[in-house]
Amino acid sequence: PSAEEFRRISKVDLYVDLVTQVCVGFPVLLVVLATLVPVLRQFMWPYALLWPILVVIGIWLSWSKQGYVFRDSYLTRRTGMLGYSVRNVRLEKVQHVKIERSPIQRLRDTCDLEVTYESGSISIPYLKLDVARSMRAQALHVVQHEVVKWT
Repeated sequence: PSAEEFRRISKVDLYVDLVTQVCVGFPVLLVVLATLVPVLRQFMWPYALLWPILVVIGIWLSWSKQGYVFRDSYLTRRTGMLGYSVRNVRLEKVQHVKIERSPIQRLRDTCDLEVTYESGSISIPYLKLDVARSMRAQALHVVQHEVVKWT
């Protein structure tokens, strides 16, 4: 999991997570805590000061460990915050390859690539569109020309 060949996930993914967690998740958490546990209302200032710092550190640690490797016969995705979680799929076992684009991604000419296989899926966010199309074409080529069939 610590190999040098892992490519980093785009910084846009980091920024989207930060904005989502700090601007949306944090206020909702404070309201829920203040509503459900009235005793904690007196501690709102420490929560309000510490929680965004912890969220920023956690999201940055998580993003810094993320990466992917796309080779001739396999796709590997690495995630984690303190440790690593690695998902690997052989391309001949792929069932579906999907390219998704949001309106903002259309402006930036990026997309999300999702590779689905029998036991799950691997998603790589914010890839350049031409890179994602070439990865999709390669995966589909491997699937179509594989001699060994599923048993």
